[in-house]
Amino acid sequence: MTQSNTVGGMAQADDAQAAEFGAALRQTRLASGREIADIARHLRIRQSFLEAIEAGRFDDLPGPTYA
Repeated sequence: MTQSNTVGGMAQADDAQAAEFGAALRQTRLASGREIADIARHLRIRQSFLEAIEAGRFDDLPGPTYA
């Protein structure tokens, strides 16, 4: 196996884990009967960020913050 295949395989595994994590969060939210807009207001997180997390699109989130 070449280095590029290993790196690509890890990226695919990370993508699958991200999607699984987001799906679990979405299922939990739906099971509690909450709308994503309600969660966004309560947590003070942009709805678009929560939608990205639920979809496993962590690359759509902003970078780290600095204090």
